[in-house]
Amino acid sequence: MREALGFTKELLASEAIAWEQSETEKGQIYTRPNVVEFMLTAIGLNTCEDFKNVRILEPSCGEGEFVVAIVDRLINLPQRRPTIKLLAVDLVTESIKTTKK
Repeated sequence: MREALGFTKELLASEAIAWEQSETEKGQIYTRPNVVEFMLTAIGLNTCEDFKNVRILEPSCGEGEFVVAIVDRLINLPQRRPTIKLLAVDLVTESIKTTKK
């Protein structure tokens, strides 16, 4: 489908690099920590049972508010910590580096 529209992996990769290197506003809006905590509680990620068989996709990790909050919740579980699958991505390389720290 992408190829039919004239998009190739190489073209998309070069566009992403050009966008990241541009000095223009990226439209980044970061979620406040209290909102992150509310959202995680609202979806039920609170106990060891809640985390069993969980897969999480963070499609725009920004500076890692959701990633850090999820890891904090896992670390602070009173029972044995379950294994989860967490994938966090972002178009801005610096945001990914910040999240990893």
